[in-house]
Amino acid sequence: MTFWLARYEQAASRADLLERQQAELNGALKKNGGRSNVFWSAGKRR
Repeated sequence: MTFWLARYEQAASRADLLERQQAELNGALKKNGGRSNVFWSAGKRR
């Protein structure tokens, strides 16, 4: 049972991390008016 509890906790931890990353990305998108920084930071400015 310990194995499954550890796997559950690992999955929950990953879900929490992804949720935080998504919130940060959404905040960055709102800050930049909906533009993604991916293209801007890669030097593909128009």
